[in-house]
Amino acid sequence: MAGKRTISKMAVGMMLAVFLMSCASGGGDVSEKGAKKGDIIAFGSYEQDGNTANGKEPIEWEVLAVEGDGILVVSRYVLDCVPYHEEYEGVTWETCTLRKWMNNDFYNAAFSPEERGQILESHIENPDNACYGTSGGNATKDRVFCLSVDEIREHYRFNVWYEDNQWGLSEQLLTEPTAYARDKNVWIYTPNEEDYQSLLNRYEDEKDREAWESPYTRDVIGKEGCVWWLRSPGNRENNACDVDYGGRAGWDDNALVDVGDVGVRPALRLSR
Repeated sequence: MAGKRTISKMAVGMMLAVFLMSCASGGGDVSEKGAKKGDIIAFGSYEQDGNTANGKEPIEWEVLAVEGDGILVVSRYVLDCVPYHEEYEGVTWETCTLRKWMNNDFYNAAFSPEERGQILESHIENPDNACYGTSGGNATKDRVFCLSVDEIREHYRFNVWYEDNQWGLSEQLLTEPTAYARDKNVWIYTPNEEDYQSLLNRYEDEKDREAWESPYTRDVIGKEGCVWWLRSPGNRENNACDVDYGGRAGWDDNALVDVGDVGVRPALRLSR
């Protein structure tokens, strides 16, 4: 996997530095921004450039939806690399250690007391796996959470979705890791020309019989991305769904809950 890490730590550090300069005057006051779907906002801070000596960097969030008194956001980058659960055993979102990490360790590290006051408690539904019937467990109340299969289908455009096996491919789900997540050995992949041609050939072969909305663009070539967790149950109780190679995701795409190289994109709701 090390050979796939084509973007250097220095390059990521430079990108973060540019971002810091652009939002030097920005606090976490989302309500004044009039945020709308697709906007990128700054809120909270977390180690990202891999240099702890210079402190934490502002977190960028992608606005997925405006919902009455709040906005649903997800981190623009994969921020960390944490197992879904610390033991290889049957688990649901309610009982997994990643949920505890998000709502304690990450929550307290990333947000000031004032910022925590802007984060809404969300009612989290955890439906069973639509393909295998694996239990999703009880609904939960969380400040921070992973997105679900249903939520990525609602908020991201899929290039194709295979109804029979309940999975699809989405160029929009390709997500870069921070230097900090890279240092923690998150599973990184970088599509090359051959990968792109394979996707294009798949589109040409299937477009007349599958629900392809559009082929991938050449922008995917050389775009570093990584695997990241969803909270939905996988094909059995000791697996959880994830976003995999090339933006592949769905009820039929999952990883063992105790693997340590899957990334984390926290999601939350902020008051307006």
